[in-house]
Amino acid sequence: MPSLEGMYKNLHNPELAILTINIDQQDASAVQNFVNRSSYTFPVLLDRSNQVSMEYGVSGIPATFLIGRNGEILWDCAGGIDWSNPDLRAASRSSSHSHRSRA
Repeated sequence: MPSLEGMYKNLHNPELAILTINIDQQDASAVQNFVNRSSYTFPVLLDRSNQVSMEYGVSGIPATFLIGRNGEILWDCAGGIDWSNPDLRAASRSSSHSHRSRA
């Protein structure tokens, strides 16, 4: 998550929005307390019903998806990732190709 925070703060791309989705069954205040304690500034959404996870076929966490404006999955990865990864940064700059990775 620290490298995601770095990407969120340093990537100035009007074509890109970064959202994180928490699937824990905790209440919103527990998640917000964690985010505040960690000084993360990116948005954290709650998916208590696992609707988003089911829609994207998430089978383990963490799972990462870059989704283009048209809803196409441009890049995905199962497992942890370093957000300074050059392939990930390249995929975030392009909506014309699809690179799928299973780490």
